Amino acid sequence: MAPLRERPNYSSYFEHQDKVEQELVKDLERGYMVWSTSRAELEAQVGPLVLSRMAALVAEKGGKLKVRVMHDLRRSGVNAAFPLCRQRTQHYATS
Repeated sequence: MAPLRERPNYSSYFEHQDKVEQELVKDLERGYMVWSTSRAELEAQVGPLVLSRMAALVAEKGGKLKVRVMHDLRRSGVNAAFPLCRQRTQHYATS
């Protein structure tokens, strides 16, 4: 797999970086993710880390800007590591 510097986030992430970071802070506050400045500490909590590229989908709905952050788990190999994800992906691909 290519080093991280060769796999930057998608351009939509950078185009809307402030909004994406606000959404990530909300996810952190809601307990959907954890944060640490120490990789070793995080890996002790959740296991080996896998870096995934991020993208942003931004749309206006009802006069309000809606931001959806997407993590590319397929290209980073995360989906392939879980049989259930592979089954769902195969189901959607053949439907």
